[in-house]
Order: sequence, then structure tokens, then C-alpha cells
Amino acid sequence: MTTIKNNYGISVKMMCASCEYKVNDRLMTTRYCKKKRRQVKPRDYCPKWEMSKGLQNAGRQPEVDDDNKNDLDNQDK
Repeated sequence: MTTIKNNYGISVKMMCASCEYKVNDRLMTTRYCKKKRRQVKPRDYCPKWEMSKGLQNAGRQPEVDDDNKNDLDNQDK
């Protein structure tokens, strides 16, 4: 299976499960492709594959604004 690294150096498998264009039905039992407009298998991938936004940012530290930073620092005490 082909893998590609995201913005933070984490390997992501190129398959429908990691694609931006996948859509699951309400019961999460069937996966559809928004680009192909048909049902796809989880491990398939095609030339239209694009890494999902969530996986692009996997490994990224959450941003903390200065107003909440002190609250988070005091939380450990």
C-alpha cells in the first residue's frame, strides 16, 4: 500500500478511508466517493485521491491563545 507524509511527517496510507472526498452513509456501513459519485471499497484509491484535512494536520499541536494559556498552565497545579 502506498503511503505519503503529511505536513508534520506522519505517514498516511493512500486509500479511500483517508481521502477528502469520502462520504459515509448514516450507519457508517457504506462509503461513497464525492468525485466518482459511486460506492467505493475502503482500501481502494484513485488518481483523484486527496488527503483529508484532518489527516493533513495530524500531529499538529493545538493552538492556545494568550487569554487561555494561563488557565491551562494553572490547570496542572
